Amino acid sequence: TAAYQLLSIISEILDMSKIEAGKVVLRVAEVPIVDVLHSVKNVVQPLMIPNNNSLTMNYAPDLGTMSTDPTLLNQVLVNLLGNAAKFTQSGQVDLNVTCEGEHVIFAVTDTGIGLTGEQIENLFQPFTQADSSLSRKFGGTGLGLSISQHYCRMLGGDITVESKLGLGSTFTVCLPRKTEGVTI
Repeated sequence: TAAYQLLSIISEILDMSKIEAGKVVLRVAEVPIVDVLHSVKNVVQPLMIPNNNSLTMNYAPDLGTMSTDPTLLNQVLVNLLGNAAKFTQSGQVDLNVTCEGEHVIFAVTDTGIGLTGEQIENLFQPFTQADSSLSRKFGGTGLGLSISQHYCRMLGGDITVESKLGLGSTFTVCLPRKTEGVTI
């Protein structure tokens, strides 16, 4: 566990360094959305076990394809679902995927600890966590959401959050079905 946590910290720091240096390269490919979701589920399902959470993924089987960087999309979804699992105890984590016009919407909802409006304001800043007591209790570098936001914007979309303290959170990623030459 300690080795996995150290590897995760090193990976996040390297990812942020690449973002700051402008060295993240998009590798856009046409991918079936359902294949990406299956890949994500294989990674995050074990993350639900330690806190006794249930994971539900809701999507139509005919979502079609996306022209995107599947590695970056995968990393964003794994980060959001991993956070939901970490901050939820004996609860529910849902990933709802829908298509709206030329956009694909990925909404990660949990029944976890939730956030205050003040915590949300700074949530996407590098090395920032909701508060220091959460950092001590749950761990992490405070880079995951910042990295996820950068990746979403590189893919031509964005990420938003709605939350109420004690009632859980919903992180919504909206991405275009076709990512083409997007720069931030």
